[in-house]
Amino acid sequence: VAYNPDLDQIILSCRSFNELIVIDHSTTSEEAAGHTGGRSGMGGDILYRWGNPSNYRAGSMADQKFFLQHDTRWIQKGMPGEGSIMIYNNGNRRPAGNYSSIDVIVPPLNENGTYHIKVGSAFGPQELEWGFVAETPTDFYSSFISGADRLPNGNTLICSGSEGIFFEVTPQGKTVWKYLNPFEVPPRGPEGPYSVFRVTRYAPDYSGLSRLWD
Repeated sequence: VAYNPDLDQIILSCRSFNELIVIDHSTTSEEAAGHTGGRSGMGGDILYRWGNPSNYRAGSMADQKFFLQHDTRWIQKGMPGEGSIMIYNNGNRRPAGNYSSIDVIVPPLNENGTYHIKVGSAFGPQELEWGFVAETPTDFYSSFISGADRLPNGNTLICSGSEGIFFEVTPQGKTVWKYLNPFEVPPRGPEGPYSVFRVTRYAPDYSGLSRLWD
C-alpha cells in the first residue's frame, strides 16, 4: 500500500491478481460504499488498474504484465520521474521464464484526478517508461517480497528480497554497488536465510540519524 498526498489517492498491490489498483482516499465511508463522491466523484470505484487487463475483461492472459509483483509506489515528489509508478515485478511464472524486473509506468492521469481509458480498451500505458532486467535476465530473480526506490541522483535502489541482495543501478542499467546481507535469520517457509523485506536509503542528514553523530 502507498499513499499520494497530492492526489489523495491510495495504490494497492494486488499480488495474487497480478495488478495494481488505485482508489480515492478522500471519500467518506458512506461515499466509499457507493459510486459517487470524493475528490474523484467516483466514490469507492477503482480509479485505475494496470498489470492484468483480463481481470476486467479488457484483455487476455497474453496482455498480462505483472507476475506476483510487490512494492507498487509513486515515485516521490522531487525525485527524477516523480508521479510515475514503480513496481518490483517478481516474475513468477513469467512466460519467458522466471526473472524479476523493475517496471516504471506513467499513468494516464486527467487534471481532475481521474484516469483516461478508451471505451472497450484497457488502461494505458502500453509501454514502460523505464525498466530494469539483468543482462542475463534469470540472474536477477526474487520470487517474493522485494522492492525498489528512485533516488535523488536518478539511480534506483533495488532489494532482491529472497536473496538479501541490495544494489543500485543507473538509468542506463549499470550496477554501481552491491551488498549482500550477512545477517542470517531463521528460515520461514520459502524464505532464504538472508532474506530482507525491503530497503530504504537515508541521507547522512536524515533527522532520525542526527543523534548518532552527536
